Amino acid sequence: MKNFICHFLAISITCSAAEIPLSHHNPSEIDKTVEELLSLTEVPGAALGIIVDGKIVFAKGYGIRNKERHLPVTTKTVFPIGSATKAFTSFLLGQLVDDHILNWDDPVSDHIPYFKLKDPHTTYSITIRDYLTHTSGYPCHEAIWYNQTHSRSDVIRRLRFLDPIYSLREKFFYQNIGYMITGHVAETLTHKSYEALVEEKIFKPLGMTHSTFSLSDMQKMENFALSYSDAKGPTPFIDPSTIAPAGGLNSNLEDLLKWVKLLLNAGEGLIESSTFAEMIRPQVVSNLICNGRYGLENEILMESYGLGWILLSYRGHFLALHGGNINGFSSCVLFLPNEGIGIVILCNRHISPFPFILSSLLVDQLLGLPFIDWTKKYKDLNDFSKEEFVRAKEDQFHEKSFDSEPSHPIFDYIGTYSHPGYGRIELCVIKGKLTAHYNNLNLPLDHWNYDVFEISKESSFPILKGIKFTFMENSYGDIKAISIPWEPQLQGIIFMKEKDQTLLDKSYLTKFIGSYSYLGFTINVEDADAKLVVKAFGQPPYELYPERSNLFKVKDLEGYIVEFLTNDLGAISAIQMTMPNSTTYTARKI
Repeated sequence: MKNFICHFLAISITCSAAEIPLSHHNPSEIDKTVEELLSLTEVPGAALGIIVDGKIVFAKGYGIRNKERHLPVTTKTVFPIGSATKAFTSFLLGQLVDDHILNWDDPVSDHIPYFKLKDPHTTYSITIRDYLTHTSGYPCHEAIWYNQTHSRSDVIRRLRFLDPIYSLREKFFYQNIGYMITGHVAETLTHKSYEALVEEKIFKPLGMTHSTFSLSDMQKMENFALSYSDAKGPTPFIDPSTIAPAGGLNSNLEDLLKWVKLLLNAGEGLIESSTFAEMIRPQVVSNLICNGRYGLENEILMESYGLGWILLSYRGHFLALHGGNINGFSSCVLFLPNEGIGIVILCNRHISPFPFILSSLLVDQLLGLPFIDWTKKYKDLNDFSKEEFVRAKEDQFHEKSFDSEPSHPIFDYIGTYSHPGYGRIELCVIKGKLTAHYNNLNLPLDHWNYDVFEISKESSFPILKGIKFTFMENSYGDIKAISIPWEPQLQGIIFMKEKDQTLLDKSYLTKFIGSYSYLGFTINVEDADAKLVVKAFGQPPYELYPERSNLFKVKDLEGYIVEFLTNDLGAISAIQMTMPNSTTYTARKI
């Protein structure tokens, strides 16, 4: 690898970037560098493309796109590109700005009538620009869409139940839902789907014939990549269709190089130059790269976020880029508008540093900059990350009580739990193991500590492993809720256990109907329109609603409990009534 860097640097000293077509270099040196990085980062396959002065000077696939069938990556291999999609969304909205359909600073509520957040002031103040620059004040809330096929309008209607972590425009915090919202703004204004708009206004004019937002359509193509996170086989695809404007594009190297050519030409022909300039103008200070973790303070003097782009002052040069991680794929699209350089890197490894190491090496060489050992930086950071991971595991190890047992039999935890924003999660027992079914995912749970379970290490979804489910009891000692940290920036999201629907069945309620005697007084339990009512002591009838098996609360009478008692044969033998002051009396069935 060092030979390649020195070779590249020696020529760069005497030539400008525009004078160094990579085709004049020995392709085997580039191949060697890429292959060493693939091995170092354990990436099965990748595609690399470079543009200099409007010309594609290098485009090639490396490694394997399908291990099982030994299929190679080519320049036509389609990859999910994750958040690199965001630049397409901002570009589309810029086109609508040019068409005088919207403005960057329009309040979102002006265009989506059912848009509502928890705070009314934020609801009517937040703008399209706020969402494009990640300054909404909201954390990721990824589980609301993860692998779901909800409509965007349905997800937007759930936003009122989600909590922010900052005030509007207080701080940059990267997330995906905001881009879904802006994509939906385009839909409501044009009465066309986001996907159809991008196809019409970007893909077709550029001839991007192998780009699609449909995961199923991608898998019907002859040449698409599978993703790998370990040696066990391909990582399952996650359907990102709900948040397609934030990270749902599938594309290949050939199509994305057409896109980068357009970017290097300031969008000429498809967008006004002033609108394009606004997209790559610093809008807010960001911290995705300059966060103190990566040790890049000497190389990156400024990081900001534009409209769909991370903007850097990189070693004295202006650089716009966006990475992407989704479905176990990693990508990077970048361009230096002042130098006429563009790079596309795609790979099929989960959250891999490969695109950023390779792009850093290439940018340095193309700009003729002094050598930086990016592989060492990666190794040092990787070692540090592993140490952090070990420390975190050790901390959890000390928290765990290995002798603890669940406080309930395993079947007591089953049921449906719900949150108004995050939807439903179903707990069942499969082959003796407690299993959660959420967002079309089956997640086996391992017991961790007392009433805490965690997503099993055997789960097929690496990003979810180890997430803990903490079960909570009500005053009767029954399981009433689960706290799940779906959003790490907040306390656990509380899913309340729904009533067992069998408790509402007429066949279940019928067994309580009858007359009961207490000190010579008769108490009647009757059926009234498929509901139970109790009549006693000359009082008006009171409706009973089930709280748990054989136990009811009295509607409109807070603190009154009615419990039906059984004999040794399981038949109803008495009714016990409890008042708010804990006074009880029991009536025997007549």
